[in-house]
Amino acid sequence: MKFLSLLLVLLVSILFTACDEPLDFNNSQFYDVQDILESSNCTADCEEEADCENQRVKMIATIDASGISATEFQFVVQDRSTSTFEMEVKVDTVIAAELFANILDKGGEVARLQGRLGGEDGSSSSNCQRVIFMTIDDPADVEIVE
Repeated sequence: MKFLSLLLVLLVSILFTACDEPLDFNNSQFYDVQDILESSNCTADCEEEADCENQRVKMIATIDASGISATEFQFVVQDRSTSTFEMEVKVDTVIAAELFANILDKGGEVARLQGRLGGEDGSSSSNCQRVIFMTIDDPADVEIVE
């Protein structure tokens, strides 16, 4: 009986720790990609807007060397601890030349980014989820961490 009680307490604690809290983007903290994507305010089903959309966010991430595309005005960043979590970063065409000149050879390096989150419906036909991305409109909002 004591074993079942202990097991029940363990399961309840796992369930409560698995619930992701919303992030407060109004502070000076730089969040990892995984923290943003798994936060409760950035999860939504297709045809719904996530609470984090249109929020200005500070993020720290690794630039994916194979995900830099100046011709498509975008690049991909990955969580610093796991490449499983990645986010597309869309670049305003007005600043694209300057920004890509600064990052084209920075694949694999860690960067601090500031931008506005957006979302679009995923491509999955079942259990469709919003895909969160970041938009950058100032080249100073991407800083390589030395």
